[in-house]
Amino acid sequence: MENSGKWLIEASCELNNGEKVWATQVLQSLPTANNLPESIINYVIRTHESVILNNATREGHFINEPYIQQKQIQSLLCLPLLNQSKLVGVLYLENQLATGVFTPDGTQVLNLLTRRSRSRGCRPYRVG
Repeated sequence: MENSGKWLIEASCELNNGEKVWATQVLQSLPTANNLPESIINYVIRTHESVILNNATREGHFINEPYIQQKQIQSLLCLPLLNQSKLVGVLYLENQLATGVFTPDGTQVLNLLTRRSRSRGCRPYRVG
């Protein structure tokens, strides 16, 4: 989410390998630098276009992104969250275990869910 011209991470969720336990955290406005692939986040913010990478370490325009190479991200989805054509946030999902996890059909479902939640007045909230 944007706050005073800077994009910050407000929440994260992680599923550990082999476990069926989700670890969800509401964060205190964590900067995106060194915590996400900044070139992809900035691209989505600038263009309002989604990025889907099925084999992020080996294909696409962001193959040399340091975060992807360091974390060995296999699948990646970065989706702009728009409300009346205004960017209100970015949804970033990654998978370090498998390629081809995020599909165009799945992206359409996520777009539909985020549009419906905003149309019903649901908003992300800030803690702190």
